[in-house]
Amino acid sequence: MDERFAEWTHFLITGRDNKVLIFGSPSPPIVRKLFKMTKNVFLASDKNIPFEGSGIKRIKLKQNSIFPIANQSIDAAVIIEQKIADYIFIELKRILIPGSKIAVFLEEKEHKKVKLAKILSLLKKERQIRRKLRKYNFVDIETYTIIPGIHDPRWILPLDSKKQAAASLQLYQPSLFGAKIKKFLFRVFSYLGFVRALTTNRIVFAKHHQTVSNDLKNIFEEVLGEKNIKLALFTGTPGYHRKVTIQAMGPNGDILAYGKLAENEQTYKLLKNEVDILNYLASLHLTKAAIPKVLFWGAMSNSKLLIQSTRKKLGSHGIYRLTDLHLNFLGELFTKTTRREIFRKSQCFIKLEKNIGELSKHLDNKWKQRLIRGIKYIGSELGEAEVPLGLCHGDFTPWNTFLDSGKLFVFDWEYTTKQSIPLWDIFHFLIHPRILVKKDRAETIVRKVKNHNLLQQYLSFVNINNHEMEVMLLFYLCDISCFYLYKISKQGQSSEEEKKSINAWGKMLDLILSKLVK
Repeated sequence: MDERFAEWTHFLITGRDNKVLIFGSPSPPIVRKLFKMTKNVFLASDKNIPFEGSGIKRIKLKQNSIFPIANQSIDAAVIIEQKIADYIFIELKRILIPGSKIAVFLEEKEHKKVKLAKILSLLKKERQIRRKLRKYNFVDIETYTIIPGIHDPRWILPLDSKKQAAASLQLYQPSLFGAKIKKFLFRVFSYLGFVRALTTNRIVFAKHHQTVSNDLKNIFEEVLGEKNIKLALFTGTPGYHRKVTIQAMGPNGDILAYGKLAENEQTYKLLKNEVDILNYLASLHLTKAAIPKVLFWGAMSNSKLLIQSTRKKLGSHGIYRLTDLHLNFLGELFTKTTRREIFRKSQCFIKLEKNIGELSKHLDNKWKQRLIRGIKYIGSELGEAEVPLGLCHGDFTPWNTFLDSGKLFVFDWEYTTKQSIPLWDIFHFLIHPRILVKKDRAETIVRKVKNHNLLQQYLSFVNINNHEMEVMLLFYLCDISCFYLYKISKQGQSSEEEKKSINAWGKMLDLILSKLVK
C-alpha cells in the first residue's frame, strides 16, 4: 500500500513523546508512519500481525478491557476494525488523556463500478460510529475521506461541510482538460451534498474533552486567530522532495492559509530556504506582484511546519500564457536583486560546473556528453563577460501563480536561488507547460520560445542580445536537467512526468548544441 495513505495521522500526533494506541489490524504504512512520528506505539489486536524490528509494543486483550494500559496514559488512538464494540469506547475514555484525539478508519473495498449497496453500507457505518462517539461524550467529531482512494491517496479532504469540501480541491491546480473537468464535477457534487457517494473510505476523528491540545488544527487556529477551521491535505508528489501541503479553510469555505510539512532533511532544507526567501522578498516591498507572508515556522512532532498567507479564492486559477503582468513582476525582481558579475566566477556557474562533474560519473554517455559540451560552450561564450545575475524563483509556472484582483500572486518559493541568469524563470514558464500540457515537440518548443514577442521585449529590458539569450537557454537546459537527473538518482526511479521532461530537455539541448557548437 502507498505510504501516502497514512498522512492523515498528522491530525493526531502532537509531539515525539506521544503514546499512541492502535486497535485492530492496521496496514504497514500506518504503523511505520506512527512509529516514525513517535516511538511509543502500542498495538492491541487479537490477530498476529508481524511488524518485526519495528519496536511496536503489543497489548494483550482481556474480556472487555485493554490490559494493562493505565488510566489517562494514551495521547492518541487509531481504530481499524469492521465491528467496534461499545467496550472499546468505554476503555478509550478511561485510558485517553483529556484533549487527545482518536481516529476511526472505515472502508469498503474499492471497485471500478461502486455499487449502491457499498455506498449505503459505508454511510451506515459512518453514522453508527458518529452516534457512538456522541454517546460516550467525544467532541469535535469530523469526517474526512481519501481521494481518489487508499491505493492512490492524493488528497485527504473534510466532508462535514459542503462549502469546505468544495473548497478543498483548491489544493489541486490541474493543467490537463480532463483533470479540470473532474475537479469541477467534484465541486458540483460537494455543493449538492453528494460527495460521500464518490468515495469508499472514511476517517472519523474525535476529541476526548474540549481541552486545548497542540495538534495540527489547533496550531492553525492559534496562528490565524480563527475557530472552527477545517484542514485539507495534499499528500505530495511521490519522490525525493515529497511533502504534505495543508489548506486551512473557514466555516464558509474561505481559504485562510497554506501549510507545508518537512519530515526529512531534504524537505527541511527546501522549506527553510522558502522561509528565508519570503522574509527577504518582504524586505524588497514588491509592487508588481503579491507573495505569501510567513505566519509560522516551527516544530511539530518530528516535523517542521511552515504556515504562510494566501489570497487564493474558490475561483482562483493560473494564467497559462505569458503576459505583461508576468513580465512586469520579473522585471521588478531583476531591478531589485540583480548585480553584474564575471560569469565564470559566479556561484551559479561554479555550482552548475560542479553538478555536471559529479553527475557525469553516474550518467550514460549521451547525457554526459550533452552536459560537458554545454558547460564548456557556456564558459567559452560568457565566462569572462560581466553578466547581470539576480534572484530566480526556480519553479515559475502557471500552476505556481494565479490572478488576484488584477494582480499576480506568486507562491512556492522553495526552489529559489538568489543568483541565476535573468532569463531562467521566463524560460521555465514558457517551456515546462509546453512539455507537460501541450506536449509539443522539442523543435517546436525551441522555435516558439526564441521567437516569443514578450521574451524579445524582455531581452531589451535586461540588455541581452539574441546570441547571449541562446547561450542562457543552454545554461537553463543544463541547469534544470542536472536538477532532475540528481533528483531521479536519489529516488531510484522516475515518474512519467519526469521522464517526459528529461527527454524533452535532452532533445532541446541536442538542437541548441548542434547549432551553436561547431
